[in-house]
Amino acid sequence: MNNYEAIMKMSKEQLEIFLDNVYLTGLNTGMYTSTLNEDEKLDELENNPYSIDWLNEDAEKATRLVTDDEDNDYFLPNALTRAILRCAGIDIGILDGEILDEESE
Repeated sequence: MNNYEAIMKMSKEQLEIFLDNVYLTGLNTGMYTSTLNEDEKLDELENNPYSIDWLNEDAEKATRLVTDDEDNDYFLPNALTRAILRCAGIDIGILDGEILDEESE
């Protein structure tokens, strides 16, 4: 199942959570880009983490499951996790695979 198919299977409640996370991705990206010079800003704002390529990728937990049944916590989309870490000044390169949902299941 890809991200698009997972989104199409979401309940209204799950979609609300997912759309909130998409909004937060943009908000954190905007806050991060405000610290960059104009050229860097334009490059960063050109990136669309929820592109057609992303829609066609294998579904991540944030689209496939949305919440953890045991704890009822939300799974954050990888794009939101990256945006939060960048905004906090954390080098995301050293964290790939540890925090992000990139393990195969």
